Amino acid sequence: MKQKLMTAMVERDAGKPKMSGRVELDDAYLGGLRSGGKRGRGAAGKTPFVAAVETSLDRQPKRLKLQVVKGFRKAEIAKLAQSSFAAGTNVVSDGLSCWRTVTRAGCDHFPMTTGSGKKAAQWPSFNWVNTTLGNSRPHSPAPTTTSARNTPSATSPASLGASIVATSSIP
Repeated sequence: MKQKLMTAMVERDAGKPKMSGRVELDDAYLGGLRSGGKRGRGAAGKTPFVAAVETSLDRQPKRLKLQVVKGFRKAEIAKLAQSSFAAGTNVVSDGLSCWRTVTRAGCDHFPMTTGSGKKAAQWPSFNWVNTTLGNSRPHSPAPTTTSARNTPSATSPASLGASIVATSSIP
């Protein structure tokens, strides 16, 4: 039954147009710290994925896309942008160097420095993607953003795909 539901959701999403307008983009992980292991990027047991939230003109969320990637490398992000974003999309991100490659798909990139200090953004932040990731924690197997201080327990890669497909199809 689970496989049939996932297949139906993928088929439904295949007919939808690419994301366009303003899209907030961020990197996140599923999985977490194992006893005595490394924390943060590169830790064992974490599966990287990209979270993208398309917003309306008044910056309200319209659609969410979660996509597993091999890593936050330029080639991976360029491939994701080509398949998921329409040319002319305004992509807002936290400035991670791999996000710049969205321009290869004809998108405009607006990196934002978050936090405080002189380099902090002077215009409204990209909070919907972070709100979405934060709110999804209790409902899916441990998504974590790179800025999260608490690292949840590990998630198997086998269950990862099902969780992301199910989460991304919620209207």
